[in-house]
Amino acid sequence: MANLFETLRVRAFTLLKVPLIAWLRPVVEELTPERCVLRLPLSRRSRNHVGSMYVGALCTGAETCMAILLFQRIFAGKLPLVMVARTLDARFLRRAMGDVWFTCEGGAAIEDLAQKAMETGERHEAEVTVVAHVPTDGPDPVARFRTVVSAKRKR
Repeated sequence: MANLFETLRVRAFTLLKVPLIAWLRPVVEELTPERCVLRLPLSRRSRNHVGSMYVGALCTGAETCMAILLFQRIFAGKLPLVMVARTLDARFLRRAMGDVWFTCEGGAAIEDLAQKAMETGERHEAEVTVVAHVPTDGPDPVARFRTVVSAKRKR
């Protein structure tokens, strides 16, 4: 079952800061300090010319899933942090022919990143993995993403 409050918070924030993400209508399915599960609907907005999810939408979903874990800490602790994705290594394994569920279990790495950035004021990085799958097509992933996320305390 979707987490309505977190979904609305993500959509409101992205509508103001990154409208492309809001336009894709992500749904937060699960959010804990250790894990985020985000669903990106396959729709006219995210579909490519062959009927599968567009590679840009897949990358957006992966980055958003990972970023939610950091923003959860920023909002909860009122932390003045700026986050950017520095690298994205994407492995597309098969076509995504339905709603894509992104799972990031990098909460511990992101917590450590947020603490280091707040304590030192310097830019710090952490590597986080996101796995994408289409539940209606079985358990095999459609893509794997490795992202290096960078965070720094605002001045």
